[in-house]
Amino acid sequence: ELLFDDADREACNDRMGRFLASGDTALIEGGRRMMGLRKGRETFPMFFGMAEAGTPDGLALVCLARDLTDEERLMRQVERLALHDSLTGLPNRLQCMQYLDLRYAATGGPAHCTAFYFDLDGFKQINDTLGHAAGDLALSTTASRVREALFVRDFFARLGGDEFVVVVDGQLDDAEALAIGQRLIRAVSPPIQSEYGSMQLGASVGFAHAGKHR
Repeated sequence: ELLFDDADREACNDRMGRFLASGDTALIEGGRRMMGLRKGRETFPMFFGMAEAGTPDGLALVCLARDLTDEERLMRQVERLALHDSLTGLPNRLQCMQYLDLRYAATGGPAHCTAFYFDLDGFKQINDTLGHAAGDLALSTTASRVREALFVRDFFARLGGDEFVVVVDGQLDDAEALAIGQRLIRAVSPPIQSEYGSMQLGASVGFAHAGKHR
């Protein structure tokens, strides 16, 4: 029983005891994820299952334990790649749509928020004349600058290419939304000094309100 974390040990012992007392195989069929315990008292995720097996001496209970640490780490990496832009680390288009869908479902309709869409003026010229590496640097630098200009609670995603979306919670009026749009433009505008030379970008920003606004 030292294999189990304290939280799972009692439940497993109870299930095994009830099986030994009743012979009900439904108690041991299949398996489930549990928390295991290493020698140093470090916990780890594992799959644990039990099955009944025949032996020359009668029936025996066979237990199977499999460490899920690497498997779950890989799954988290795959999930992150599926939902994040590999260049900037921002949420991608898929995660943006999931975020908006969840907000809609949670409120039973359009949530009170304002979505800002912007693309980068001058990006195509940088990409075409200085190369894709320079374009990638321009995108990643812009993403970092905009992220720093936003609140932590604001949702910021790259849709693809030089297209970005920011979602701000709450009821904003047009003047407040315009102020945020100007903040985004100011974040994008400073020249980017790099090995490719000075790169200048601008931003074209639009916004739309969802829900009832002032």
